[in-house]
Amino acid sequence: MEINTWIDFLIYVTFTLSVLFVGLPIGARLSYYSIKRLFVKGNSPYSRETVAKQFGKTPIETLFVGLFMLVVSIWYLFFDRGGALLTFYTKVASFV
Repeated sequence: MEINTWIDFLIYVTFTLSVLFVGLPIGARLSYYSIKRLFVKGNSPYSRETVAKQFGKTPIETLFVGLFMLVVSIWYLFFDRGGALLTFYTKVASFV
């Protein structure tokens, strides 16, 4: 992303930090707990209101959502156009 204005700067910084501090941890956590639940209880639907039930009705669904979030976060942070996390400091420093 090319940073030309303060609005571009705020969008880039906010999105990169939210992927780093929100998308990556939620994806890892959903994937871990979905795999754990699959081994313990199988693919039975969630019986009570849990955080995972907001993302899917069964552990398979939450596993797919978690893996998708995890893969997309890693791709954006490390591989997309040189990696947003790897080029973050140079882009911010060159704008400021």
